[in-house]
Amino acid sequence: MKTRAEITENVKTFFTDLRTYWNKPRPGEYVSNKEFLFFVLGSGGSNNAQYTGGNLSFTASCLFVGAIYGLKMMDFAMLGIVNMLLNYLFQPITMIITDNLGRPPKKTMRLIHLASLAFTVVGAACFFVPQTIFEGFMPALPQVLGTKFLVQVLTTYYNILVYRKLSPKFGKYRCWLVAGILPYMAVMMLLVMFPYNQLSYNDKFWVMNMMFAVWSTFSTCFAQANNVQNVITPNTNERTRIISIGSFISGLFPSIYNIIWPVAAAAVGGLTNIRTYRIVVPIMVLIMIPFALFLAFGCKDRVIQEEDHKPEIDMKKGFKEVLRNKYLWITNISTWITTFSTGAINIVNMLIIYSMRQDWFMGIMSSILGTAYTPGMLLSPWLIKKFGKKRLMLFCKYMNVACSLLSVAGVYMNSLVIIVISQYLATMLGSVMTIITTSMNADIWDYQQYISGERLDGCMGIFSYLASPVTTVAAMVVPMIYGMFGFTSDWNILFDTDIRNRIFIVTIVLTAVTGLLSAIPYHFYDMTEQRHEEMMDELRERAKAKNLEHALSEEDLSETHAESV
Repeated sequence: MKTRAEITENVKTFFTDLRTYWNKPRPGEYVSNKEFLFFVLGSGGSNNAQYTGGNLSFTASCLFVGAIYGLKMMDFAMLGIVNMLLNYLFQPITMIITDNLGRPPKKTMRLIHLASLAFTVVGAACFFVPQTIFEGFMPALPQVLGTKFLVQVLTTYYNILVYRKLSPKFGKYRCWLVAGILPYMAVMMLLVMFPYNQLSYNDKFWVMNMMFAVWSTFSTCFAQANNVQNVITPNTNERTRIISIGSFISGLFPSIYNIIWPVAAAAVGGLTNIRTYRIVVPIMVLIMIPFALFLAFGCKDRVIQEEDHKPEIDMKKGFKEVLRNKYLWITNISTWITTFSTGAINIVNMLIIYSMRQDWFMGIMSSILGTAYTPGMLLSPWLIKKFGKKRLMLFCKYMNVACSLLSVAGVYMNSLVIIVISQYLATMLGSVMTIITTSMNADIWDYQQYISGERLDGCMGIFSYLASPVTTVAAMVVPMIYGMFGFTSDWNILFDTDIRNRIFIVTIVLTAVTGLLSAIPYHFYDMTEQRHEEMMDELRERAKAKNLEHALSEEDLSETHAESV
């Protein structure tokens, strides 16, 4: 145990370190203490804004949409099919604009203009088609399609404008916060204040679809803001530390929000009362979103590339370069495999509701399991530095399988203690894997730049194309597996001990098998910290050579001009 003098000395050392490196980074690092503070505050504000927006999602399960405005679940199912097909058409445009920072090659830009013109004509024409013509499939389908096409045009030119005008000053990701915060706030206010109840069901459906589509365009600012952590420093160990500690601290914001939101909602009318949203949501947004400005104005992007870099990427080449990145295949294949367990029932909740029959205990148990994230996040930087990302990821994957087997033992022994311990350990391991994955993704972006000369994070979206069939199959297969063991759409059947135990075992085995299979791709992951540093050194040398070449070219032009004069 430390003495009082040792504790005092540690406190003095902490404040000395805080002061010394407040405006400058530590030797060998890039981020000062002040910038790290801005990153944490900004990330916390961004996370909280997204949590607030999560209560206003355009889904059947959202109380705002389902309980208050009464939109039907089956209509959302049909809308999901429509959106999936349209995304295959729209996403390539967004990808190529992203990777070219709003300035695609002239030929590609002409195609984007022509596509946007066609979308505008088709979108406008849809509003002249009677709403009821496709009533059997989905309400107001022509108008829904019309809004999708028109909002895509808005999104296209909004993206171009942001990249062209703001990215040179604020970087590729922070520019979205600068551009998107005020429109995001405005559309969110409109969402909760608009009198939808005065419209017919069909009009309500397409109008809300339009509003949420526009809102989604501006909410991109927070999704993009999450990428700042990948470029805030090129030092992989420093980046891992920032991600882990930053995630822990900024995660406190949503934790506070999760306490305040239900209490505030209950005080003004409850979660199924529109009055709640019209009072609480504006207050929460106005308080928390300004924090995101710390991220926009207080942090820097540190991508190693030549000065005045201007990418020129055509879509075909971009996709080809991304598809030859073996590390993207490794991480995505692993993720696709785990998709088959994401639809599994939460066994702790199942135990509390259908075995213990103590619904009120769910919140307490959730809080207990939530504490498991903290040690995992805080220990991750040290563990990664000591064992490496690959070894640690494999260890966590296999230990997760062991936790699943421990849960099986808990079921057979009818022991809540064993099940909770296994789930607690699994949650802790999950938090470590989250940090490793985030850090790996940042390294993979660096590798993409190394092999192709560009980071191509927009074109990486092609993997979402490949993932769609996998997620569709998983969504069909998992319920079928449960059905084979006696589970039906009637959840009350889980009160039957025999059926409940079978579903317990199926859930645990499904998690274990997918966990085991998802570990296999990582055996081929050979990006070590040493290799990453060598790669970054090579990128620095390339950037220096490009800058020198550019300087010499400018000098030659100056000399030529002088001679002509």
